Amino acid sequence: MRFSKFMPLALAGSVQSLNILLNNDDGFASGNLREVYRLLKAAGHNAWIVAPVINQSGAGGSSNFADTANLTAPSQYGIIPAGAPSIGTDPHDSHIWYYNGTPAACTFVALDYVFPRYADFKVPDLVLTGPNYGTNLGPFVWTLSGTAGAAYVSPY
Repeated sequence: MRFSKFMPLALAGSVQSLNILLNNDDGFASGNLREVYRLLKAAGHNAWIVAPVINQSGAGGSSNFADTANLTAPSQYGIIPAGAPSIGTDPHDSHIWYYNGTPAACTFVALDYVFPRYADFKVPDLVLTGPNYGTNLGPFVWTLSGTAGAAYVSPY
């Protein structure tokens, strides 16, 4: 049997519905991230995106939190305008959140702020980071990849 790169998503659809946090370093508007989100939702999972408002590739596991209450520039692809709060939801989907911080900070914000206040669960069953544009290969992936950093800061 040949396994495709999407086999884990197919398998995930055959189990009980999961509460899933999605994050990456390419930003909350990344097409790859949103496609995984769409596939998980279609499989019946309770997926949420909490990811950086802009591309944060190369941030590693650093936890840099917003230092202003409002965005000083528009988000990725102009979805969120400059002047909007530094944290919030996509205008079309309340399960897609942006935060003006690094991917690791987004994981902390999801676990400490978004889920306790806005989700019907406190702790996700699964934390997925990626897919990521780029290779994320090499001996320094843990210190350079924001996508990897978003995963290894999670205590789950």
